[in-house]
Amino acid sequence: MLIIKKKGISLRKIALLTLVLIPVVFSGFYFGLYLGVIVPDLTKYMKTAPDTAEFYPLEDINISRLEEIGREFEMLQEQHIPINLSQQIKFNASTGQVMEYESTDNGALHTAEALTASCYRYATLPSGSDKDQALGLIQKMVTGLKMLIAVPNGGLGPDFPGTTIGRFYASPAQRNDGNYTWMFDEHFRHFNGTGQYSDWRIRLYTSKDEISGYFLGLAATLMLVEDDEYCQETVKLIILQAMEGFLSSFWQEMSGDGKPNGVYLQPPCYAQWKLLLTKMATLADPDNARYEQLYQYYLVKERNVKNTPYVSDTDNIDNYYSQYFENMVVLGLFLVEKDQKLVDLYFENYQARTYSSYRGHRNAFLNALYLGASSVSTVQPDFDIEEIRWDVLDQLWRFNEFSLVPYDTTFGGQNQTVSRIEKSTEFGEEWFALDPNIAKWKDFVDNTAFGSLYQWLTYGLQDAIFRDRYLKPATVEMSNPTSILWNRNPFTEDGNHIYNTESVITQYHGATFTLPYYMLSYYNYLQPGAN
Repeated sequence: MLIIKKKGISLRKIALLTLVLIPVVFSGFYFGLYLGVIVPDLTKYMKTAPDTAEFYPLEDINISRLEEIGREFEMLQEQHIPINLSQQIKFNASTGQVMEYESTDNGALHTAEALTASCYRYATLPSGSDKDQALGLIQKMVTGLKMLIAVPNGGLGPDFPGTTIGRFYASPAQRNDGNYTWMFDEHFRHFNGTGQYSDWRIRLYTSKDEISGYFLGLAATLMLVEDDEYCQETVKLIILQAMEGFLSSFWQEMSGDGKPNGVYLQPPCYAQWKLLLTKMATLADPDNARYEQLYQYYLVKERNVKNTPYVSDTDNIDNYYSQYFENMVVLGLFLVEKDQKLVDLYFENYQARTYSSYRGHRNAFLNALYLGASSVSTVQPDFDIEEIRWDVLDQLWRFNEFSLVPYDTTFGGQNQTVSRIEKSTEFGEEWFALDPNIAKWKDFVDNTAFGSLYQWLTYGLQDAIFRDRYLKPATVEMSNPTSILWNRNPFTEDGNHIYNTESVITQYHGATFTLPYYMLSYYNYLQPGAN
């Protein structure tokens, strides 16, 4: 028998294998250190539940007064939607007269925030004048969402293109209205409408924050206003138009020049985006087998069922705004999904991979989202539900304690926000304490050879990584009023804001209060132990 000895691996092959493996191993170590060590070290304190000793006692929080505040904000909302899109209002401080409806780049987002709050409210109200008023608000804002897709595409429904959704619009009647003449100015985001809307103006290059709010507003109306024919017919046509549009563009959004604008809902975009729109499409057209097949495909073949929902830790320190709008999509998914096994799996994923990063933020919207998701799931929550409920109620109660109704730039008539100096006087010097790990890792990046390899990240792509962040999250009364507070990083807020435009007061729509409040009301968390 002939025996042939196997030759050893040549040095050339060893060298080639080494050349291939070195960059692979280095890349794994390089990004593993950043995402697995540095970022977790900079965010770990944010995961610790806040100290309830600094909360208002539960017995001092008047639930009836919170209900009154919610209603006051909803009544004020009538003023904020003159063309069915939510806007900030500037008032003359002396006369109280409206001076201006402010321009906005976020018409879709802020309208959807207010719309979602109104939908939750509507679903909790008995028949009567308040429910009728809530429905009137909802119908106006649904009309606003309708025009954001109809104007750039020439009409409403799946027979029209649906690849473009607007930020804001103006009709020909607004051309000479000083509040809207800016929409008729030349600007790279401004386009004429198409078809029957060719004499309208539309603001485009719509970003993911706008799309997230738009999707959530549709989901809330679809699921919470089921008894109104106009709302149901309109949102279903919008959903089907958007679904066909995104399918035709391979899940990209287009701008007025027919080119992609950067919104791309395929991976690496998180899976909840495609799942939300596709699930809504199956509800809008339950006889459409293609939509159901696509939904199952996205769930199973793309393995999204195991990865949804998810939001990255890095957004908590570098891009806080994005985690807010990602979670709007998550809320939409919990609203529309009724398969209990999927809901339970989503909730397990959410509390293990996402909410755990937010527990220490004192973010009333994110906390209300967790409470709502827990209430529709049969899975045992990992976090203390009653303590989270208290956290939300405490933040909402501060609107009463600091006279933040209406929510405007006078800071409740005090003309300045509560600062960390005042907080430290009451609760201790830890209100001034900064995260010491920032200095540690900044020194590593600035003063070591290997650390310098991260400078393109820490001083470029994610340039907020080493900015000062406090160990204590800010509360409502410390923050500058804005359209929505819950998209701001509470660990960077110092509370040093002064009302310095005495002739003008800017008023916001109040969704900072109404969105988490009506979520608590709908999911039955206003009374202790009720849920």
